[in-house]
Amino acid sequence: MNTSRIEANLQDLQRALGLYVQASGKSVEEVFAKKSSQLGYQLRLEFRTLMPGKGSVRNERLEALKTGEGVRVRPSVYAAVAEKFGAAPLASSVMKWRSKGGQLVGTNRKGLNLQALAVQAEFNLRESGRGLLGQSAGFIGWRAGNDVSGTSQAKADSRYGAWLAKAGVTKTGTGTEAKFEWGGLSSMSDEAVHGIARTQGLAAVARAIDAVTSDMVPYLASHLDMTAEQMGLRA
Repeated sequence: MNTSRIEANLQDLQRALGLYVQASGKSVEEVFAKKSSQLGYQLRLEFRTLMPGKGSVRNERLEALKTGEGVRVRPSVYAAVAEKFGAAPLASSVMKWRSKGGQLVGTNRKGLNLQALAVQAEFNLRESGRGLLGQSAGFIGWRAGNDVSGTSQAKADSRYGAWLAKAGVTKTGTGTEAKFEWGGLSSMSDEAVHGIARTQGLAAVARAIDAVTSDMVPYLASHLDMTAEQMGLRA
């Protein structure tokens, strides 16, 4: 996982934030809260550009099925289908109907094939997750960051209520820290981490950081009477 571009952009952002505090006359906590909120917004915009088109996930897997590839159905999906249709999951890819007497009587009933229903449910779940990354940066709850503790917090939830990410600006003994966290909050939060850690996800993070820095350059140049080069920033 190559994060060199992100690290370079973070250095530029940190330099710009220090200059912004100087130019604006605002506290470090206020500036960090404002720009962290802006970064969260930019992350959402960038992540949304990675969202597959509607129906593309389903169509891609259907084409794969035609070529003989299988579809991995998650155990939780099998369990949900089994519960909905009164079946019993026997293994990772096998379910049978349960008769009124409790006996297992086969994989088809009234024209419905349990495996096909499970695959369809898996496709539906994958399709519903198309916008997961964008949703994982839909931070809400930012405050001005000028309370007694110097703390500003925000979180991102899925449409189902699961926590996807959290972010915050905290005043510590050594300074002020802004932190964005994904993973460890829910299974969907962990899935978001996998998406962000891919090449396209990392590039999106780098672009979001760069956008926040670039947005400050005209303001800094005007208030400090310095060029971007003099400030050590890219124009």
